This record gives sequence, C-alpha cells and structure tokens, in this order.
Amino acid sequence: MGEHAGFGVASAIVGDILDIFRFDQDSAARLIGEPEPILNRALQGIRHRGAFSLTPSTTGFDALRGRKHAILTTYRRSGEPVPTVVWFGLDDAGRMYLRTEADAFKVKRLRRNPEVLVAPSDVRGKPKGPAAAGTARVLDASENDHAERTIQANYGLGRKVYESGGSRLDLVYVEVVPA
Repeated sequence: MGEHAGFGVASAIVGDILDIFRFDQDSAARLIGEPEPILNRALQGIRHRGAFSLTPSTTGFDALRGRKHAILTTYRRSGEPVPTVVWFGLDDAGRMYLRTEADAFKVKRLRRNPEVLVAPSDVRGKPKGPAAAGTARVLDASENDHAERTIQANYGLGRKVYESGGSRLDLVYVEVVPA
C-alpha cells in the first residue's frame, strides 16, 4: 500500500459522516474548528471531481425538478469555484431556494459575488444533469415563508423528521434565479 492509502479510507469515513448529518463543508468547518483552506482540501477529496468542472450548458433550472440534491457553485475572490451540495426547492416561477447558516462561507461568497452555477447532483456532488448560471441573493425575513414552503414541498415528511430536532443556528434563506 502507498503512503496515502489510509487517506482514501479516512475520506470515505468522513464523507459518510457528512452525508449522514447532511453537513456541507461550511458547517463542517465550524463544527471541526479547522481553518477553511485545510478542511476544503480534505473535503475536495470527498466531493466528486465533476463538481469542480461545471460549465453552464442550459438556461433555467428545469433539470432540478424531481431532484433532492444540487450543486451550488460560488466563487472565491480569486475566481476559484467552490461547489457545495445543498437541499433546495423550486417554485412555480423556476426560482431555486435553499437554507443555510447565516455565517456560512458560501453566504459570504455570494454576497460578494452573486453569480453562481447550479446543477442537479447526488449527495456527494456528482453532477446528474446540465449546469445553469444563476444569480443568488439572501432573502429578507419577510420572504422566508415562501422559501420554506418551497423547500418543504420538495422533501415532505423526511425533512420534517430531520428538522424536528430543532436548531439554535442563525439560518438564512437564499434565492437563486436563472441568469
């Protein structure tokens, strides 16, 4: 075995743990307390490589209909893409909504640069359809009810059970509209 053989096993275990708890890389960074760059290197080994090479190939978010996971790609100041798997909902107007922690790195990135890419994926971030460009914004509290209903409609009872444990996190809703 090579010197890095154990890393593959460790990556798989961490990936399974993150999948079980549905943590994204931003939540995991705060939980573990690691600086973002170190944890991102580890999570990039877990995230499917296809998530890092998305290019827009469609308009609108119709490819997301009937899906449970999507890749939301935000961009660092350097322009480097940062894909994150998210739970989401689509409303009748084709707008995507997601909920995340208010101080998540992806929120900071999209406030600085609202241009994003969105694509259907599996829980690991393997693309399952075409990517589309979008523009994201954090919603005002007055818009949260519509966003929550839209997300809930995509998941039903499973999400209610998952969410029933409650949370003390400061959460925000994000709207993404096709570019």
